[in-house]
Amino acid sequence: MKRIVLSLVAVVLLAYTSVSAQKTGKIGYCNVDYVLAYLPATKAAQSEIATREKQIRARLEQKLQEFQTKYAAYEKEAAGLSELIRADREKELTNLKNEIDAFQQQAEMDLAKKQEEVMQPVFDQINNAIKEVALENDFVYILNANAQGLSIVLYAPEENNVSNLILKKMGVNPPPLTGN
Repeated sequence: MKRIVLSLVAVVLLAYTSVSAQKTGKIGYCNVDYVLAYLPATKAAQSEIATREKQIRARLEQKLQEFQTKYAAYEKEAAGLSELIRADREKELTNLKNEIDAFQQQAEMDLAKKQEEVMQPVFDQINNAIKEVALENDFVYILNANAQGLSIVLYAPEENNVSNLILKKMGVNPPPLTGN
């Protein structure tokens, strides 16, 4: 009987020790949009994306101007053209319009790819900083409290907002938080 009681006490002590030894960290939150807004790398990435977009827009405007010029010429001459030449010009205009549509679609895909390409390293840096802040400050979870879109944090005390800690970890001196 004594052995059963001692075994039971040993099991209870072992369970208590393992439960109390588990990490009882905190839950924090970060507004990733806020962090992005203050990172120099974000501004550089946005500038690179804007440059690419400007190049694409210039090329698209050239194509549209070419189409408009050819269409205006076609409208002016259409009444005096033979059926064969009119059909040829209409086909040329249709092909040009299709090229413009294909260019626009390709341009959107190109811009999305460029955005992913230049922003992924920034997101990786933020993710690494979040991990470091979590480990250094005993946070078990850090949730995203995005002020612009869907937030998974419905309520959290301001002292659990680690956005400025993450910016500091990344070498950026952030302004004071105001209701983020």
